[in-house]
Parts: sequence; structure tokens; C-alpha cells
Amino acid sequence: MPGMPVYQDSPSNLKNQIYASDGNNVINVKADETGRLKIATDTAAPLEVSINEANDSIVVYGNDGTDNKALKTNASGQLDIRPLTAADTVTVAVSEADDSIVVYGNDGTSNKVLKTDGNGVLQVNYTHTFTDQTLLTDAATTNAYQYVIQQDISDMSTYAFFIKNSGATNGAKLQVQLSPNGTDWVNDSDEITLAHSTNTILTANKFLKFIRIGYKSAVDDASTTVTVIFQGQD
Repeated sequence: MPGMPVYQDSPSNLKNQIYASDGNNVINVKADETGRLKIATDTAAPLEVSINEANDSIVVYGNDGTDNKALKTNASGQLDIRPLTAADTVTVAVSEADDSIVVYGNDGTSNKVLKTDGNGVLQVNYTHTFTDQTLLTDAATTNAYQYVIQQDISDMSTYAFFIKNSGATNGAKLQVQLSPNGTDWVNDSDEITLAHSTNTILTANKFLKFIRIGYKSAVDDASTTVTVIFQGQD
């Protein structure tokens, strides 16, 4: 009767039946042999769980080697991934006979494995950089020296000027000059006379960072035209 206590000399024999309704009938709730409730789903109609974003959450766990730990996120929902502290280290054991660590470089578009030869020496495919500049084209000489645009030769292993006297009558005088700063210039060689309708190649005998070619008429008031091309390679 309601309100009356239940007495039982053997508590292990004390049992209670739980009932539920399927919407039409009251039926008893079943448990397995361990006492866990039996929950069955209709395979044609899978169990659906409705989660309210504001009130509900699903916790995802990882394991630290001993215990399960809930994975954390920041306020934007991104996983909170932190580096090891200074006191922590990660040791990776590599067997020379069985294992390898691949090192990659990037060609500007995709990653490429760096190659070595059979002795482990890194293989390098060196590409030369070539410079080709036409500095003058049929430029008229005068009685005073004029100069082509200076060239920085500090990173070049070889370089030279091609000079053509394209005039049909008069000669031209040429002078190679060097400079450490692009302002103070010194002659690197004696003047060279280039006859009309001929070509020559000039380069420096010494080294400074900058180089240029000077040109003028071989005879005053007897102008000619010159073309100058600079080429260099590192």
C-alpha cells in the first residue's frame, strides 16, 4: 500500500519491476544478465539523436598512454594543440640499416625529395646565370669620352664587352674602367683604337665591383658609330 515500508530479511531478494509505455501499452523494461538496460534500434529506422548546439555537446577523447583525456578546442572550435615544454623531449630511434628520414626541398611549386649518391653526398644540379645586355646600338662618338651603363660584376665568374665600330670611315678609341663604388673610376688599361668596320672583345685585367667602357672618336671631329654588348656568367 502507498506509504507503507517494505521489509525484507534478505536484501538480495528485494526486486522492483520497471515499466514503460510504447504509446499504447504499458510494458516491462528489460535488462541483460548484468543488469544493463537493453536498447534495440530498428534497422530500417536507425536511432536518431537530436543535439541542440546551444545546450548539448559531444566529447571526443584521446589517450595520454594511461588515461582518456577530453580533446580541447579554442573558442572558434579549433583543436588546442600545444608544443612540448622545454623540459619535454621526443626521442626517435632510427636504425641505419632499416630506417630512413626523407628531407624535402621545394621547386617553387611542389616538394621534391633531396637526392644523394651512394655515399650519402648531396647531389646538386648547379645552373649558371647568364647576363646579356645591349648597351649601345650605333651610338655616335664625340671628341670626349662617353661611357656605357656600369655593370656590377661582383658575382660573375666571367664577363666581357663586345664592341663593334659600325662606321665606314673613322676609327674609335676605347677605354676599360673599374670602380669600387660606382662613383670613383680608374683606367684598367691603355686606350685601344678600333678601326672602322671592325669588332673587338674587351675585359678587365684587375678586379673591382663595377666595370664600364668609355668610347670617343679616334680623331677629333671625325665621328663614327659603335655598338656595345655586355655578357657575363656566374
